[in-house]
Amino acid sequence: MDARGTLIALFCLVAANLASPGVVAKVTQLTLAEMVDRSDVIIIGRVKSIVDTGRQRSGFPLGEIHLSVDRVLKGPRVRDLTVYELPTATETAPFKLYDQCVLFVSRHEGQYWVVQGFAGKIDIREDRAHGVYIAGQPETQPVNALVEQIIKLIPK
Repeated sequence: MDARGTLIALFCLVAANLASPGVVAKVTQLTLAEMVDRSDVIIIGRVKSIVDTGRQRSGFPLGEIHLSVDRVLKGPRVRDLTVYELPTATETAPFKLYDQCVLFVSRHEGQYWVVQGFAGKIDIREDRAHGVYIAGQPETQPVNALVEQIIKLIPK
């Protein structure tokens, strides 16, 4: 992309965020301890379905992500979890059908939401965590190593 294209893309990104202040928080890198602390639930799961609810929240379409839970690291023991997202907001976690991931979620107004936007969803491929946007963590690492760190940070 040339300089002009980069400026246009940057302008569009800024304009989208200014048009909806307070709807989507700016994603800043948190430490793993902060991510664990802000999460009511942390799971390893797989995306079963993605649903456009037909509803909106603050002008954004509201999506439901249905996950089957392989392992609960923090929170109530569940087999399935529904997480809500604003799929057109730039800071949200991208979900695809059958994705396996480590997911940090918090409960807000009776619904589960991903903590820290895209930083709260860590994709798992070939037993490695990919796309880790957490301060002090490598971008990719063995899933077991990440899980061990998370478990150590959960209050007993």
